[in-house]
Amino acid sequence: MTGFSDLSKGAAWEYRVQRALFLSGWYVRRGINLRERVLGSPQTLGEIDVFGVGFDPSLTPSTLICECKDRKGSTKEADRIVWLLGLSRLLRSDHILFAKTSIAKATVQFSRPVNVSLWDSAAVRAIEQRFGVEPDQSYFGSGNIDLCEDIFAPARRSGKLRSRPLQAAWDYLSGAFWYSGTPARTKRLQGYFEALTAATGLEAGTRSGLVAEGLIALLVAGFTTAGQLARFSPGFGDSQQEAAFSSGAADAEALREIAARADDYYQDALQRTSKELGKAAAVQVPRLANAVAEPPHWMPAYLGFARRLGEHPLIAGDALRYADLVLFEEQLADGRIDDLCQLLFPGDQNGLKDVLDLGALFLARVWGIEDPLLASVLSRPSPKPRRRIKRARVAKSDSTGAKALFE
Repeated sequence: MTGFSDLSKGAAWEYRVQRALFLSGWYVRRGINLRERVLGSPQTLGEIDVFGVGFDPSLTPSTLICECKDRKGSTKEADRIVWLLGLSRLLRSDHILFAKTSIAKATVQFSRPVNVSLWDSAAVRAIEQRFGVEPDQSYFGSGNIDLCEDIFAPARRSGKLRSRPLQAAWDYLSGAFWYSGTPARTKRLQGYFEALTAATGLEAGTRSGLVAEGLIALLVAGFTTAGQLARFSPGFGDSQQEAAFSSGAADAEALREIAARADDYYQDALQRTSKELGKAAAVQVPRLANAVAEPPHWMPAYLGFARRLGEHPLIAGDALRYADLVLFEEQLADGRIDDLCQLLFPGDQNGLKDVLDLGALFLARVWGIEDPLLASVLSRPSPKPRRRIKRARVAKSDSTGAKALFE
């Protein structure tokens, strides 16, 4: 089993930054590839070391991009910050973080006016101490080192995703989905689950892990849609979403107009052909204008799902982190998360469970996804209120109990 000590220095530092951001309230992912099609083939144009997602009380999404470096010295620190500034503009990111074990004073001065946050090893260590954990202790959720390095990473590297449609769908879900805020990404997410359902030869653990990835992505998309719906009256909000889901990135009315012109062109072509042949033939051809720019059949159910999520605007970010812990740590890593959840979410956790159950039910009932993971999530008992763990006491005095949660 791969442990913290088995990781390279760079990977170990990324895991520590990921965990610190998770403890700070962000839902976090590592290794987001920036992929675009260049000369017809997908090429990686860069990588985001750590990517964070959060929501404000109005369910407006907020994103964070982070570059991690573990090398000593100040070489190219300013260069990486300039790169982050350009990347944040491209991705319309709200927060920028540069995390390096040691940061030069000149870099601090350079970063201050451009609003780039800086973390060194002391800053990360302060967050770890606040929660009573050590740098080399076991990580959790999607940051579980054993789960990531021994199960998921080998499966993705060794080509076990034999299905080309699944490979393409996973390539999108693990990359562009997270920095693309368009409603169309939910349609591609449904395509991801279709490809996953059709794929054969996947090990049960790998398949459940891919379902877990898609479920959290569904919650992110649902909360984003809920925030958009809340800004308008129900009728206008629904029509806007239907137009967006009908056409993707283009304008639905423009697409229908183009299709209608194509229909007229082919109708004229068929009539000319009939005259040249000297006989008329009745040909039933469906109109293209009636077939394009239509919302998916599951659109009403999705809007209802988003509105249900919109009933929990204050816990959206925590709901993503809670789902991460339940799906990856408890279900896939067989860990005990009750005390861990009580430490991270000291209030009532029933709302968090409701959000996760909504996502699992949508996958099972609307998109028809069958997986033991979903059944296990839905059968989990409701969290019971427990005594609140005082973080200050954990951080400053006896942290033995909190440390045990991460071992």
